[in-house]
Amino acid sequence: MGQRKQHSAALKAKVALEATRGERTVNELAGLYQVHPWRTAAWKRRALGELPELFGDGRGRAQQDKEALKALLYQEIGQLKVELGFLKKSPGCWAEGEAGRDRPDGPGDPERGGKPG
Repeated sequence: MGQRKQHSAALKAKVALEATRGERTVNELAGLYQVHPWRTAAWKRRALGELPELFGDGRGRAQQDKEALKALLYQEIGQLKVELGFLKKSPGCWAEGEAGRDRPDGPGDPERGGKPG
């Protein structure tokens, strides 16, 4: 079984640019550059779709990225809080084990009858 042919970004841009000019049909371009006609049409569609973003100021994209990161971090914080709450409620919790020995009123406090840490 043969490998897929990978086209360079420069070839994709060249084919898409020529397709947007409209001087040749998609089938003519496909034959000229030895790519499938639907691939040529897809590159043209993508180029036309991304042109407005190319000339945009970029602030909108940066703001979206910032908001996405913020949402992801809040989601992770929430998940960690849930996990911590579960661990605190479970018997034999680490909070009452090793970490409790550092507290003066913890189970490892010799004054309360516990074993010293």
